Amino acid sequence: MSESDNYNNWQLFSAIVVLFGFLFLALNTKLSNVIGWILNAMGHFACIMYMFPPPNQLYDVTFFQALSIGVALYTIYKIFFPNRKPPHE
Repeated sequence: MSESDNYNNWQLFSAIVVLFGFLFLALNTKLSNVIGWILNAMGHFACIMYMFPPPNQLYDVTFFQALSIGVALYTIYKIFFPNRKPPHE
């Protein structure tokens, strides 16, 4: 697999993960909001890692690294905004 194929696969992965994140957020239950937030963070993290690679190489981001970043970002969000409600509630 060439480097450009790998890059295109990650773009597709990022887009699909973010799409599923928004679908879970649209369900608007407590659990689906948590899952949606984590999926969105994972997708955006994977996308950013591949948009800005270090010189002459691509990051080898695994699914579990992206998941852990998603969980960490969600946790930080909940610490700073513990009672924030979605705009339509």
